[in-house]
Amino acid sequence: MLPPQTVYSLKAGIELGFFEETWASGKGKIAGCPFCNARKFPSELRGKRMQLNGPRAGQIDGEVDDSYLWNQDTDLIAEVSNLYAPHWLPDISIRHNFIVDEIIVWFCNNSLRGENFYWDRKSLGTLVGIIWDKMLPVTANEISSVAIAHGMPSHFQNEFENLFSFGIDTLRMNCKKSARKSWRQINAVQDAFAEAHRFNR
Repeated sequence: MLPPQTVYSLKAGIELGFFEETWASGKGKIAGCPFCNARKFPSELRGKRMQLNGPRAGQIDGEVDDSYLWNQDTDLIAEVSNLYAPHWLPDISIRHNFIVDEIIVWFCNNSLRGENFYWDRKSLGTLVGIIWDKMLPVTANEISSVAIAHGMPSHFQNEFENLFSFGIDTLRMNCKKSARKSWRQINAVQDAFAEAHRFNR
């Protein structure tokens, strides 16, 4: 597995940001993941561009000051004409979907043994902790669907969802913190991409 680059630091003590393609991001690319398809920064991007990570997630060329330059070491950039949201993306913002994508890519890569996928319970615990710590309003089914899109075999889905729900419920009961439901918006990422296409005409 490629060493993670310092892109998005999380309190769990791991640093994510797989800008080079890994096994899991390769699976995500095939499944139509907009983040995995944007991981390799092209030498030239044609047309309008959108940032997919960080505080500027969702911003398009023309919406930022002329003095701002894209940073290919930290910014995940995609061509607007290539942006489409697959059905399995959660109904949360682009920025929060990026966090979900990063932790799922990390989890699936950590669960790989040779060419086979095995449960890595420690990594699953870290995944649950990050989703809860970031207060992301996602369901167990949504997270498992993202994991399947990034290489987790579907026969692990029920066990994944049960353990994820158990972990979130346990943290909620003991730490008195809940997901920010206000972050959940129907078709949030889909609408953002559709608006970008309208802007790109």
